[in-house]
Amino acid sequence: MEQHIIVIGGGVAGARAAEGARDAGHEGPITIVSSAQVAPYDRPPLKDLLSGTSEIDDAHVLDETWFDEHGVDLRLETRVNLIDPERQLAIVDDTDQLAYTELILATGSYPKRLDLDGAHLSLIGSLRTVQDARVARELFEKQRRVVIVGSGWNGTEVAAAARGHGCDVTIVSRSETPLQRTLGERLGAYLRELHEANGVAFVTGTTPAEYTGDDQVRQVHLDDGSVLDADMVIEAVGARPRIGLAETAGVEVDEGVLVDESLRASRAHIWAVGDIASHLHPLYRSRVRSVHWSVARNQGFHAGRGAAGLAAPYDRLPMFFTDQYDMGLEYRGHAPDFDEVILRGSVEGGEFLVFYLVKGVIRAVASVNTPGIGDDIDSLLRAEAGPDRRAIADWETPLSELH
Repeated sequence: MEQHIIVIGGGVAGARAAEGARDAGHEGPITIVSSAQVAPYDRPPLKDLLSGTSEIDDAHVLDETWFDEHGVDLRLETRVNLIDPERQLAIVDDTDQLAYTELILATGSYPKRLDLDGAHLSLIGSLRTVQDARVARELFEKQRRVVIVGSGWNGTEVAAAARGHGCDVTIVSRSETPLQRTLGERLGAYLRELHEANGVAFVTGTTPAEYTGDDQVRQVHLDDGSVLDADMVIEAVGARPRIGLAETAGVEVDEGVLVDESLRASRAHIWAVGDIASHLHPLYRSRVRSVHWSVARNQGFHAGRGAAGLAAPYDRLPMFFTDQYDMGLEYRGHAPDFDEVILRGSVEGGEFLVFYLVKGVIRAVASVNTPGIGDDIDSLLRAEAGPDRRAIADWETPLSELH
């Protein structure tokens, strides 16, 4: 059988998987099966699309001609309904059977929605696709009243984009500060202050109980009894991994597809990457599932090379970034259960680092408006350093001296 790699999913991870396979010398056919209507695109440029500074052509992962030039069969608006791992077949649109030698799952995630009365009203949605961004931008340009439910990365980025269009923006969140569980109290408070300084209102300690309106949403009723007027609502309350295909194929899952250090799933010849991959990370010696663009991009390329015969442990450190107003923030590492936070620099001056420690070891670092130090941070994290806390907090001490 000719070596045929099938990639299920047409996002950044899927496109990069095809690129990785060709980079590793795979000469056989590659098929990408995607339910999307457009060629694979990166998500970060969607923020520029939302703000009106770019269009979809600026967001493509690869030039649209790349697929033809590299012999990759990109099947848009097509779905895989079933995977038969015993016969190594992907059943496409109920009837077409595609035989594979290696199969890469890059199915991504879908946004969570609140199950509320009135959720059927128009102009209540999420922001995950190009079409979502285009619709939101058109409404933002009319300077609508926007209520954003959730104060995570997506919610705060959308808030910044909406304010850029002059919209009246309110963020509703159970948490007092944005991203409190991920970033801690001090950095979360800094983000809230940044948004408030740019005109965003916060309503915290509550959550929507009901939406009302005519054909479209007009009011958001909160569970504390208050009511917010709204012309549109963006729900930014997280996402769920698309693991249905993996489950029906008998692949082991647990809030994601369980993959080994090299991104292989439990069934032979199947790999999983991006939002769905619960990866046994060799540095942390535990499972890490990240829904951020950079991880999907890097894991896709790595698994593509693995499927082409060059399997190796994937040991890149998780990283994500956000640009909001005049702030650039990068978070590197993995510290969901940090028990200590050390600050370096000046929060008031807007340039600082936050170190997240677990049992005395630095496991993650957030850097605010301090570009060009990513490699130094990665080296520090790989060293699993536990240095003197005074040195960590000292702005003058080079990061290289902390390990």
